[in-house]
Amino acid sequence: MKRFIQLLVTVLTISLISCEAIDQPEELPSYIKIDSVKVDYKNPSVFGVGQPNIPDVWLNVDGSEQGIYNLPNTIAIKEDGKVDISVRAGIKVNGIAATRNDYPFYTRFDTTINIDDLDTVSFIPTVSYNPNTEVLWKENFEQSAVTLKRMPTSDVELERVQVDSIPYKENYVAYTKIDTGARMHFALTSNNFATNTFVSAPVFIEMDYKATSTFNVNLRYQDTDGVIDEIPLIYMNPSTENGEAKWNKIYIDISDRVLATRNAQRYGISISAAHNTSNPPAEFYFDNFKLLRL
Repeated sequence: MKRFIQLLVTVLTISLISCEAIDQPEELPSYIKIDSVKVDYKNPSVFGVGQPNIPDVWLNVDGSEQGIYNLPNTIAIKEDGKVDISVRAGIKVNGIAATRNDYPFYTRFDTTINIDDLDTVSFIPTVSYNPNTEVLWKENFEQSAVTLKRMPTSDVELERVQVDSIPYKENYVAYTKIDTGARMHFALTSNNFATNTFVSAPVFIEMDYKATSTFNVNLRYQDTDGVIDEIPLIYMNPSTENGEAKWNKIYIDISDRVLATRNAQRYGISISAAHNTSNPPAEFYFDNFKLLRL
């Protein structure tokens, strides 16, 4: 009888615990909706403008890392009530999907929202350039004196052409066209940078472009004997969609390449391409070059 009573007490205890577990209220999520990230060009005379290319956000909720999310996205969070949100703009470093990172030259977006369970709050984070950013070089082709010059190896000139009603563009962009067997080669010659320019990292190039063929962005450097050489930084594919050229933006990390040539005396930047096919002439548009460091 004593054993029966003990067994009965045990069964009742387990039943009560199970009921309490079942009766626990289920945590319901809340949602935040982010379609895109806006860049506020607060000081265009210093930082210029440009076409942002921000495919991701790095999200913190109440001080904890929530995750990395492609845009547009509706993101479930477990917090409700008054919630602190921090967003960092994510880029594809060198245009490569596998090398995504938050862009250190953009500020973080912070906000506080009030949200209930199952509610959705939508907002567009706005970032600007980090105030510690140094603009080592900027070329937006708005001035007649262009800093990218034609090299002796180039068969074509780089022209300034006027544009109308294109987002993130001002009045002028650069344009060139090369036929079969021809080559383009333009370099920064009047504003090369001393070695100590790049003592800190990171160092990035930003560039807007529209291209129907491949081209290279190169690092020029002068060795201790005064000889100037170039190494490719990145091999750029055409920026086409459904057969039509479109504007694109790329963020190029040159920090490691600078370290690899740290015995150089001076540095510069160039763009080059050769058209060796029977396809129609290759066309290239460029705008909003920036060389940045922190």
